Amino acid sequence: MKPVCGTSGSIIYQVGDGGADHAYWGPPELQTGTRPSYAGKNISCVLANEAAVFALSHITGIGGGDINTAKALYALAENAKSDADYTAANGFYNSWSGFYDELVWAAIWIYLADTNANKTYLQKAETYFANLNASDYKWTQCWDDKKYGAILKLAQITGKKVYVEWVERYLDWWMKGGGITYTPGGLPYLDSWGVLRYASATAFLAKIWADYPAVGTAAKKTTYKNFANSVINYILGNNPANMSLKFHREFIFVYGNLFNQPPNKGFVVFGEGDGLLPEESVHISDALFLLVPPGGFQLELLLFLPQAVNLVGHVVVVGPGGGPLQKLLLQFCQPFIDVGKGLICS
Repeated sequence: MKPVCGTSGSIIYQVGDGGADHAYWGPPELQTGTRPSYAGKNISCVLANEAAVFALSHITGIGGGDINTAKALYALAENAKSDADYTAANGFYNSWSGFYDELVWAAIWIYLADTNANKTYLQKAETYFANLNASDYKWTQCWDDKKYGAILKLAQITGKKVYVEWVERYLDWWMKGGGITYTPGGLPYLDSWGVLRYASATAFLAKIWADYPAVGTAAKKTTYKNFANSVINYILGNNPANMSLKFHREFIFVYGNLFNQPPNKGFVVFGEGDGLLPEESVHISDALFLLVPPGGFQLELLLFLPQAVNLVGHVVVVGPGGGPLQKLLLQFCQPFIDVGKGLICS
């Protein structure tokens, strides 16, 4: 993210056209053509989120984050209080939650990063909390909505009952019998677009809350910790398919006791094109691939499908225009970066 040369205060917030980029199914180093950039001033959700990134970088000492840059970005976001210019991502990454969750989130991290213990940003976070949709607790921390982690941090910092009760209402809903749907294999199922991104993010927050004894209901801590462990264990292989997930770069590779099958016994491959391609044309190192044994097998919940899907054991290269299978695998198995973050942090 950078200022646009020759303009006053506009910030580039996106590079690449969502439609064109989603239409390309291949490694980025082979992508051709131009990629446009988009800029604006009224992009509070992006500015505040980047302010939080700089503050966190300052705290950890990783990435060279500067607290003054964090404050400058926050000021731009706060002064604008608008996402009117945030339009290029519409249809792909709309800011459904608005920008107040990012204002709360960023203010908390700037407060924690400020070595002068300036409470101004904590006050900002608590003030903007009133603008959050606090009645909506049936979701979780994600690329769009930051209020779940933000309110958890407010609860830890202040110990105030309003925040503590909200966090536990949210976590209780994710427990078995709390309201969220669980698959037959034991995975909490929130939404079809990248199921594990939500489960692993909640596992991460549940683990943080369980490991922080100063606030919260002591009797619930073990339940939250067990929940977090069960989700991560599911991802790592304790599931009906007895298969694990291994993260490599931004992509997810499935491996397990089926992985020893010879390559010609079958893969489902996210690769180039939408037909059967020669092996050398498929960039395995930059693709999501799933092993399918001869004759197929019931691919249950590990692959994030609400119902089992029978796949025949042969090479299927999935690309644009690939039909129902392509759409199914894209929706439930698309390798999101934030899936890896939840797993690694937990």
